[in-house]
Amino acid sequence: MERRMSRAGLQQKKKTMWDMEPAADKSLARSTDTVLYRVHSEWRDVSFQAQASEADTAAYGEVLGQKKTVRESPEWRALDMGRMNITTVPPQLSRFGFLVELSLNKNFLQEIAPEICRLERLRVLDVSENMIKNIPPEICKLVALRSFVANDNMIRTLPPEMGGLWRLEKLVLDGNPLEDSLKTLYHERGATETVRYVREHLLITVEPPERVWHYIETAEKTLPHLTLFSHNILGNTFTSSQIYGYVPSWALEWERRKDLLLAEILHQYADIACLQEVETFHYDSFFLPALEKHCNYSGCFIPKTRSKTLHFADRHNVDGCATFFRKDKYRLLKTYYVEFNKLAKRKTSQCDDMYQRITTKQNVALILLLEETTGGNTFLCGNVHLHWDPECKDVKLVQSILFLEELERIRESTNPAFVVVLGDFNSLPDSGVYSLFATGHVDPAHPDFLGFKYNPYTQRGFNHNFGFKNTYSNAKELPFSCFSADFKGKIDYIWYSSRRLVVTGLLGPLSQEYMSKTVGLPNIYLPSDHIHLVAELSLKPGHAATPGATEEQT
Repeated sequence: MERRMSRAGLQQKKKTMWDMEPAADKSLARSTDTVLYRVHSEWRDVSFQAQASEADTAAYGEVLGQKKTVRESPEWRALDMGRMNITTVPPQLSRFGFLVELSLNKNFLQEIAPEICRLERLRVLDVSENMIKNIPPEICKLVALRSFVANDNMIRTLPPEMGGLWRLEKLVLDGNPLEDSLKTLYHERGATETVRYVREHLLITVEPPERVWHYIETAEKTLPHLTLFSHNILGNTFTSSQIYGYVPSWALEWERRKDLLLAEILHQYADIACLQEVETFHYDSFFLPALEKHCNYSGCFIPKTRSKTLHFADRHNVDGCATFFRKDKYRLLKTYYVEFNKLAKRKTSQCDDMYQRITTKQNVALILLLEETTGGNTFLCGNVHLHWDPECKDVKLVQSILFLEELERIRESTNPAFVVVLGDFNSLPDSGVYSLFATGHVDPAHPDFLGFKYNPYTQRGFNHNFGFKNTYSNAKELPFSCFSADFKGKIDYIWYSSRRLVVTGLLGPLSQEYMSKTVGLPNIYLPSDHIHLVAELSLKPGHAATPGATEEQT
């Protein structure tokens, strides 16, 4: 067996090899579907393979400091910067977000730079034969990483955050002065078990700073009227370790998460709380009795449609929407249960797209007609959970139209003072769903219909006059409402009647610094992959003193 070279000898050999290497060898051969590039240590002279395209050259111009645009090229996904005598990684590297493989082996690096931890598509990282002492906690952001080679460095331990790299299949730490317990674990159990052990036993996430409440200044004097709370709580059925492998298994257990979820609701103590993905058994046995006891809430619940097709004993795991309200402030006048597939069946024959794509989905919504115990205003509160699949934009858009049609039918018969709609819309701000709620219109040729025929909507479009506005558009919007290892975006909203109401306060986002070191949610402090939204709304002047006035009378 070849004896391992000393650190000093290794670095001297590295320097000698670089000095002797001819310029023609400073580019690497093309692999099966990837072109690798070797770049000069001073970032001035580059030798490209003959196969490199003009697009490749343009992309690399950014690293060289030239005024060219980085673009993702299908020709290359890997970068080799090994044996270049570099001591630091240039910050421009973070712009190469399309990189899948990165080699920094046989250099003089003393740390894994933050720039590397921003390459979230990286699957292979080789930092072997350097002088690295510590692995930064930000490495948890490399959620796609499959192979991490870090042999022959000066690493003694692994950061707890490394437990979040649940996709890691290859971990090479040979030739490091590892602590005895870690060395034994690594040699006896291998890479996957080492990472799993770190995740299960050492991953202690820092508690997030409390979210800041933002008061919204208004030009008119208003009185606080109602606070709204919305949260997709992550149903227990969906907490698969295959999806949330970056979370310790014990942190996904319902007995732990339910107390955190309850604590969030109690802390905010909103007038109305709308929850999504609440399982039937958890509503009956936990949420309703707990919130009645601690908050004097009353509640309503609707499970997804498939609950009706199951044996009674099997219904307890079916999730749905739950709405709770303070009994000291509101009286429940009527509950409307909305099943989207049932609404779709009224408009369809078995041979059209409405039947094939909408009636097969199980999504539901709740609409409550509430009356103030003091003041006498009545209003409608909707709780919505649209279809989840990002490829089914048409389904979500049609479900939204069906919901708004039903909401309009109820409004005509009840004459509420205002309307609010909360929930998980599974739709980004550039979607047809968001545009429909915000503008009151969807064009018949909207691309989110995906070319399917949903008559009459794809013939004449659809309009509504609720005058909805997104509460978080009144201030700096949340950067996300859902944050997992594979998705980050705004898909949860609180909509309100802007002709009658004004936003006076909002719960702000999670700390940006905290989230920069987080793989995704949930974690041991935050029990869902969604964050809860909270908004305070007030009636505009002139409306608070006119009980029974409707939106049409404004």
